[in-house]
Amino acid sequence: MCLERFLKGRLVRAVWLQFEDECGTLSKSRLLLSTDHSLSAEAIFTAYARRRSIEDLFKQMKNRSGGLA
Repeated sequence: MCLERFLKGRLVRAVWLQFEDECGTLSKSRLLLSTDHSLSAEAIFTAYARRRSIEDLFKQMKNRSGGLA
């Protein structure tokens, strides 16, 4: 856990992660910050994964229909 300056000194949990593709190649490292410092690293990653899938869905909907209402 650490205090983040840009969040006005708020306590956060920092999680570093990398993704691995089917060939075993690792992506560049990413840093996730959670203001809910009671969450485990696995829970933070799971929440991030869910968010990414929702963002991709909205992107696809926007591109197919010409925009969301």
